[in-house]
Amino acid sequence: MVADNNLDEYAVQDINEMESTWDDSFGQLIVYLDRADGAAPAHPILLKIIHDTTKSIRSRIIQTYPEQNSCDPTIITTVLKNIVDEFEAQSYGLIYWSHGSAWLPHGNSIGGIRTTGKINTLPIKSFGIDHNEGTEIADLAKSLPCHFNFILFDACYMASVEVLAEFSTYADYIIASPTEILATGFPYHKTIPALFEHAPNFKTVCTDFMTDYKNRDGIYKSASITLFDLQHWTNFITHVKSIFATIGSKKINTLNIQQYEIAQQNYLFDIKDLLVRLDTVNIHLHDNQLSKLIPFNDYTNEIEQSLALTSVSGLSMFLPDSSNTNYHEYYKNLKWYKQSNYNFYFSL
Repeated sequence: MVADNNLDEYAVQDINEMESTWDDSFGQLIVYLDRADGAAPAHPILLKIIHDTTKSIRSRIIQTYPEQNSCDPTIITTVLKNIVDEFEAQSYGLIYWSHGSAWLPHGNSIGGIRTTGKINTLPIKSFGIDHNEGTEIADLAKSLPCHFNFILFDACYMASVEVLAEFSTYADYIIASPTEILATGFPYHKTIPALFEHAPNFKTVCTDFMTDYKNRDGIYKSASITLFDLQHWTNFITHVKSIFATIGSKKINTLNIQQYEIAQQNYLFDIKDLLVRLDTVNIHLHDNQLSKLIPFNDYTNEIEQSLALTSVSGLSMFLPDSSNTNYHEYYKNLKWYKQSNYNFYFSL
């Protein structure tokens, strides 16, 4: 939990939710927490979650750290490796909790709150900001010291095909949102028990998340979530490569393609909406491959009452054009660009 930013108070709320539902029979839940300046403590700590129903954090501090950049990949690797080494388990799951911006490099301006200013009392979770330092998505993936049964991103925009490509060899399942996640995040009093089942109920995690937000009112009725089964990732890559290899010089008008960002800056397009426009002949094949990769996705009708969700597969993809050339060279370093035969599109 990188909360050394404007999400600090929500970290406390979420840990309280974890404590309220915790049962030692589940296993072990270890939280790396880095809170904002002025918090007690403000330096990072490692918590072993225990059951408690008060509004205070009662979980046991098992390690303290000096003030450090919790977004530094080297630090992330060290922390996670120490946890895995010390707390033996049959399998491991990982939750990334902080800001996040899909595949885009740290410092970009993606995000509705920074462009519309609508929710000025409830920040969005858009990975990692620690004293204005962040982590590039490729570095974040490479910082992982082992394979995880699941990775859950409680952070904005991480359900992107570029993110999946980076993490595909590090997890069996990924849960993430293609849109913004409001700062209240997941309902951890429900999420944690579902994740600690002998066979984790990932669909329940997703439905509980969506039920929570669908029951809200107004601008706070805003959420989307996607479950990815990465055993189908290789076949999906093969399918997409075959499309990109055969469509030649076809260019498409992005004007009416579903985007996932309120400002619609031409970074995060719905992948199915793109594929069916690039290849109108094999729509059934797109559906087949996506349904295997995505066993569950759900969403509200709008995000922050500003972005309508109509053509939604739950997975975003970048489409290069003249409006977003500032990211083209950076994008060419990503695994998705190299693995999917997407390179041809940048030369059109």
